[in-house]
Amino acid sequence: MVLLECPAEEPRIAFAQVLVNGACAALLPFEEEQLERDALTMDSASASWISCQAQTTLLLEHLLTFRPHLTQNWRRFGQYFYVFGLFSALSSNARQYLLDRRLIYILADMYMGEDSPARQQQSKAQKKKNKMGDRFEQPNFYHLLDALANLVCACAPRQPVRREEERRRVEKRREDEKRREREREEKREEENRRGEKKRRERREEEERRDREEKRICCQE
Repeated sequence: MVLLECPAEEPRIAFAQVLVNGACAALLPFEEEQLERDALTMDSASASWISCQAQTTLLLEHLLTFRPHLTQNWRRFGQYFYVFGLFSALSSNARQYLLDRRLIYILADMYMGEDSPARQQQSKAQKKKNKMGDRFEQPNFYHLLDALANLVCACAPRQPVRREEERRRVEKRREDEKRREREREEKREEENRRGEKKRRERREEEERRDREEKRICCQE
């Protein structure tokens, strides 16, 4: 991945800017509503990012799958977090999506490292494997903290009641879509039945005329 493996910083910065300020900024105005639906979908622990619909969501969820590789690339992971910082600046819905995906927890866990409460159960071997920095250099957390500040300072987490209301609204919208689809399907089936009935009546009428013509011919 360019954001983690490219050795030069300038291409990583340019790639992050094109990715967010170019692609995501162009798509986001058309995907604001779907972004909210995807946030509720991904709230489930068993959800898969492949089930998302918005292209911006697919991009972010794909980026989140690279989290296990961050500690191995700590010298170059600054622009990885730069992407989330840029994305959080696009709109309130973009920031809310990152909040719904618990990005504050993810960023804080990465910043705290071995001191993170989420890593207390790790073995010494795991902690050593995930250790970042050395005697001569420490990880650059500038872009991580910038993204974290955007989320903490600019966004307030939604109240549980409001979240439940939104979940019900999304579920109702999905049920309405399914109901309309069933109605359209039933309408198509009814039209097919009517068409078949007309074709059958037409065939019967033609057969009746043929029999009548044959009967007249036989009489003559």
